[in-house]
This record gives sequence, C-alpha cells and structure tokens, in this order.
Amino acid sequence: MGRDRQCGRGAGRQLETSSEVTPLRCFVKALSLVLALCSVTVADARELGTDFRLFAGRAAVARFALEDLTGKKRTLADYSDRVLVVNFWASWCSSCMAEFPTLQVMRAELAGERFELLAVNVGEDRLTAKRFLDGLIPGFSFPVLLDENMLTTRQWRVRALPTSFIVDPQGRIAFFAEGGRNFASPEVVDRLRTLMSTNQAEAPAAGRDDD
Repeated sequence: MGRDRQCGRGAGRQLETSSEVTPLRCFVKALSLVLALCSVTVADARELGTDFRLFAGRAAVARFALEDLTGKKRTLADYSDRVLVVNFWASWCSSCMAEFPTLQVMRAELAGERFELLAVNVGEDRLTAKRFLDGLIPGFSFPVLLDENMLTTRQWRVRALPTSFIVDPQGRIAFFAEGGRNFASPEVVDRLRTLMSTNQAEAPAAGRDDD
C-alpha cells in the first residue's frame, strides 16, 4: 500500500496519507497538537483491504479511561485477557463509514469468544457519534468510546483515520492498519482467532516497523 502524498507536518514529523486514507486537513490544536484527518473515495466492503501490518516489538498500549455513549467510564483493564480491535474513527470519514458494517459483522461472528471491539470516536461529541451510528447501523452493539480532546488519539500515535490496532491479551499491540478494512473477511477473523488461541506472533525489534 503505497503512500501517495503528504498532508502536512505536525508534532515534529510529517503526516502522510495513502489512497485508502483520507488526506487530513492539518490543524493546530492546543499545545500545537496537529492531527491528520482524512477524506477518501467511498469504497464498499469488497474494495476494502484485509491486510494488517506487524507492530514491531509488541509495545504495550497507552492506557486510557474514556466515556462511552451512556457516560460510563471504560478502561483497557475492563477488557483484560481479551484480544481487542481498537478502531479510531470519525463521522465525516468515508472509509470509516465503509468499514463500520463489517466491524459489526466481525463482532457478531466472535460473540462469546475472548474478543472485544472498541470504537474510539475522535474529536466529536456524544450526540454526533450516536446519531451517525444510529443512522448507519441501527441496533449496533459494540462499545463506542469518546475521545473529544483527542488525547488518547495522540498517545496511540494515530496519524490518519480510520486506524485500527489489534491488541493481544497481554495488552500489547500486535498489528495495525491505516485505512478502511473488511473486518468481516475470513482473513481478519482467522487472524484474531489465532491470536486468541496462541497469544503469540512473530515480532521484530521495536516500535512501528515504518518509523
């Protein structure tokens, strides 16, 4: 997946986009936080990728405490000993819109297994996030967390939307993907089940393998 152009510079490094990841309008937030936010060509599930990149070194995830749509505070400790997909998204992101139905299918497929999906909304309020999901997936069942100040987004080094991380039961990032993915595909579901059963994956030295 080749990166095709740069959106700008922020937080001391260049922010890049690919054909799957929306070019982010770079803007300066408090403390000079610049996030890449994206706008892509709408793709249906058949056009979404299924590949994930190995996260080098199996780094421990940054802990967070975020409210869900009901106002309940949720932390990663609530999901210990499970494989997680942590998906960062926003309502204006067309790739997010394309992949969301596949996230619901994936979660239903893995119901009752040691798995959970956490959908982290970036920079929007509770009403905006809920209206969007109610319109797109009536009766959606997965937890939606709100990162209105984008602190967690920054701590997880999210550079484009959507970005998804696969976290192992020990709370370490095993794989990641930038851009829309077909989570309902057998390849993705099998990857998650393998991680649940083995808790093992080959990992290189340290950090993201593209740093």
